[in-house]
Amino acid sequence: MPGPEPSDADEKLLRLVNTQEGGFATAPELEPNMSVGEKQTRNRLDAMVDDGLLKYRRVGSTKVYWLTDHGEEVLARSV
Repeated sequence: MPGPEPSDADEKLLRLVNTQEGGFATAPELEPNMSVGEKQTRNRLDAMVDDGLLKYRRVGSTKVYWLTDHGEEVLARSV
Protein backbone atom coordinates (compact mmCIF):
# COMPACT_ATOMS: atom_id res chain seq x y z
CA MET A 1 0.00 0.00 0.00
CA PRO A 2 1.56 3.31 -1.04
CA GLY A 3 2.35 5.89 1.62
CA PRO A 4 1.79 9.64 1.59
CA GLU A 5 2.37 11.82 -1.44
CA PRO A 6 6.11 12.09 -2.14
CA SER A 7 7.83 15.42 -1.65
CA ASP A 8 10.16 17.17 -4.08
CA ALA A 9 13.05 15.77 -2.03
CA ASP A 10 11.63 12.26 -2.52
CA GLU A 11 11.48 12.81 -6.26
CA LYS A 12 15.08 14.03 -6.28
CA LEU A 13 16.18 10.89 -4.44
CA LEU A 14 14.14 8.66 -6.77
CA ARG A 15 15.78 10.33 -9.76
CA LEU A 16 19.26 9.93 -8.23
CA VAL A 17 18.71 6.24 -7.46
CA ASN A 18 17.28 5.61 -10.92
CA THR A 19 20.20 7.28 -12.72
CA GLN A 20 22.89 5.27 -10.92
CA GLU A 21 24.46 2.46 -12.92
CA GLY A 22 22.00 -0.43 -13.02
CA GLY A 23 19.32 1.58 -11.18
CA PHE A 24 20.80 0.59 -7.80
CA ALA A 25 22.30 2.96 -5.24
CA THR A 26 23.71 3.16 -1.73
CA ALA A 27 23.50 6.08 0.71
CA PRO A 28 27.26 6.82 0.39
CA GLU A 29 26.88 7.05 -3.40
CA LEU A 30 23.97 9.50 -3.13
CA GLU A 31 25.18 11.63 -0.22
CA PRO A 32 27.50 13.90 -2.29
CA ASN A 33 24.42 15.00 -4.27
CA MET A 34 22.38 15.79 -1.16
CA SER A 35 22.33 18.81 1.15
CA VAL A 36 22.45 16.50 4.19
CA GLY A 37 24.94 13.91 5.40
CA GLU A 38 25.08 10.18 4.79
CA LYS A 39 23.09 9.22 7.90
CA GLN A 40 20.24 11.61 7.03
CA THR A 41 20.30 10.35 3.44
CA ARG A 42 20.08 6.75 4.67
CA ASN A 43 17.22 7.65 7.03
CA ARG A 44 15.30 9.25 4.14
CA LEU A 45 15.92 6.22 1.91
CA ASP A 46 14.64 3.94 4.68
CA ALA A 47 11.53 6.11 5.08
CA MET A 48 10.96 5.82 1.32
CA VAL A 49 11.13 2.03 1.70
CA ASP A 50 8.40 2.33 4.35
CA ASP A 51 6.39 4.52 1.93
CA GLY A 52 6.62 1.86 -0.81
CA LEU A 53 8.80 3.95 -3.14
CA LEU A 54 12.01 1.92 -2.77
CA LYS A 55 13.11 -1.61 -1.96
CA TYR A 56 16.48 -2.63 -0.57
CA ARG A 57 18.73 -5.61 -0.03
CA ARG A 58 21.73 -5.89 2.24
CA VAL A 59 25.00 -6.69 0.47
CA GLY A 60 27.38 -7.36 3.31
CA SER A 61 26.78 -4.49 5.70
CA THR A 62 25.58 -2.10 2.95
CA LYS A 63 21.97 -1.48 1.95
CA VAL A 64 21.45 -1.28 -1.81
CA TYR A 65 18.25 0.53 -2.87
CA TRP A 66 16.18 0.48 -6.06
CA LEU A 67 12.80 1.81 -7.18
CA THR A 68 9.58 -0.14 -6.72
CA ASP A 69 6.89 -0.03 -9.39
CA HIS A 70 5.19 2.68 -7.31
CA GLY A 71 8.47 4.63 -7.16
CA GLU A 72 8.79 4.40 -10.95
CA GLU A 73 5.21 5.68 -11.36
CA VAL A 74 5.88 8.63 -9.04
CA LEU A 75 9.08 9.46 -10.91
CA ALA A 76 7.30 9.26 -14.28
CA ARG A 77 4.57 11.65 -13.07
CA SER A 78 7.17 14.16 -11.85
CA VAL A 79 8.69 14.70 -15.30
